[in-house]
Amino acid sequence: MLLLESGASLKYVSNRLGHKNNNTTADTYFDITKKIKEDELQKFVFYNQIRHAGHFKIDNYL
Repeated sequence: MLLLESGASLKYVSNRLGHKNNNTTADTYFDITKKIKEDELQKFVFYNQIRHAGHFKIDNYL
C-alpha cells in the first residue's frame, strides 16, 4: 500500500507483487486510502485552477 500511496503506478505495484493483472492489485489494495483520495482530489483542484486561469499547458506547472 505504501508504494501506491507514494505515487507508484498500479502497473508497477502489480508487477512487483507478482499479480497476474492490475485488477487483482486494485481489488486487493484500492480500498482507497485517505492519502490516495486526497492526492487525487488535489490533482483535480490543480487542473481546474490551471484551466480557469487560462493556462492550458500543464508543462508550465511541472
